[in-house]
Amino acid sequence: MKKPVTLVIEETKTKLAEIINTSGLPPFVIEPILSTFLQEAHAASKRQYEIDKLQYEQAIAKEQEDLDKDIEKDKSES
Repeated sequence: MKKPVTLVIEETKTKLAEIINTSGLPPFVIEPILSTFLQEAHAASKRQYEIDKLQYEQAIAKEQEDLDKDIEKDKSES
């Protein structure tokens, strides 16, 4: 069974906190690092959204095309 995303989220938070807390870096250094990660994650999220949206729209269009072909086939057979 694949690990639930909620568990993965909590594990990731814990690991990140451990890394930050043991890094020895002061907060003024940690902050821009985290900010950069956040910006990159936001950009990746937007890219994934666009990919998912395009794939969904293409799948819907294909389903409609297949449905239209079936209707035409039924009409020609009757």
